[in-house]
Amino acid sequence: MNVARSAALRYVLTNYGNALSVDEPVFDETSKTWVASIKSDYPKVIRNDRSSEPQKLRFLAVPNIGTIRLNENLRVVERTPFNECVRNLRQSLALWQARAEAIIVKASADALARLDESHVYLNPVLTIVSNLQDDDKIPDSWLEQTGREARMHQYLKLLTDLEIVKRVEGGYTYGNLMVQLQQEAKGKRAFETAVLSHLINSSYPILRDLFQIKQLERFIHVDSSYYLSAFESEEVIYMRRETIVERCRATYGEGDRLGITQALDKLVDAEALRFDHPYYFANGRIFSKMMDLKGSLPERSALVAGSTAR
Repeated sequence: MNVARSAALRYVLTNYGNALSVDEPVFDETSKTWVASIKSDYPKVIRNDRSSEPQKLRFLAVPNIGTIRLNENLRVVERTPFNECVRNLRQSLALWQARAEAIIVKASADALARLDESHVYLNPVLTIVSNLQDDDKIPDSWLEQTGREARMHQYLKLLTDLEIVKRVEGGYTYGNLMVQLQQEAKGKRAFETAVLSHLINSSYPILRDLFQIKQLERFIHVDSSYYLSAFESEEVIYMRRETIVERCRATYGEGDRLGITQALDKLVDAEALRFDHPYYFANGRIFSKMMDLKGSLPERSALVAGSTAR
């Protein structure tokens, strides 16, 4: 450790506490100062109920939450205030969790699409593809007959963007992706599930925010209450029901224990999770897909490989 980093680190530890640290400083020839980035190795407790070491401590490396500048005499002349560093840290952690949850949704899309709730609340999509299966074309006049012309136009615009349907003169017909999904599926339910899976995989934030389809949120919260820990530990872990309930309440504010446990049972039925009494654990295919997608997380945050048993 060079003397500039030692001085910067000493200042941060003394004034900001040991949750923050600094990178190696770089000397700025223009201002004749040393500039170091402030960072945090944020602790994350990973719980594995079946392990002989039920809790492990891993660290999420969060760089660039502030800067500190020292003059040639190694005196601090400028630094990001502590409160701003904390705010930046929280924003980075929230970003990391949101991106991790998005990966969980993408990897779990097939299972989420198998839920009866997906077929109920995304029924307008199924109505559109069912009509195309019957008639090969949806005329514009049909939209008026639905009594939900504006909303159905939104769904058709989304499905057109995804190449599930295609705009033609006077209406809509099937798109290339719909043809492909229909050829690959074995039966009507499997085809509908494949359409919904593609929709959830590619456009869940739009369904939630634009179309206000929020009925799947609890399933995603419960699913993530398990998979976030597995994602962070990069290994399949085992959790009892109460552990998942506690995590769901703490992370998402879900207060309805019965609702959480019912969602958990439905996720097992949909093969989003596996269950071998008394433990819930990852579907191996979904977990492998999550690990493959993990490289898409922002560079701003990354899990430190090392871990410490507690």
